[in-house]
Amino acid sequence: MARLTPENTQRAREVIALYPKARSALIPVLHIAQEQDGYLTGEAMTHVAELVGLDAAEVRGTATFYDMLFTEPVGKYLLSICTNIACLLNGG
Repeated sequence: MARLTPENTQRAREVIALYPKARSALIPVLHIAQEQDGYLTGEAMTHVAELVGLDAAEVRGTATFYDMLFTEPVGKYLLSICTNIACLLNGG
């Protein structure tokens, strides 16, 4: 798939309507796009940019910044190891 499906586009518009500024809904809408394909395709990020009124580069920059958003296909199982100080203090 490339762009969001009509159903996911409607979901995205409903999420965007919850925020005073459309750009504030960027991460929740990216989660919808990722849920659709398993990762964020370039076309999906472009479509999300159109929906929230940002440049595609801004959307890609946000997507690559966060560890929970994937810009490449991932396997069936994903193993994450927390190396944050909070995890280390709790015995992780």
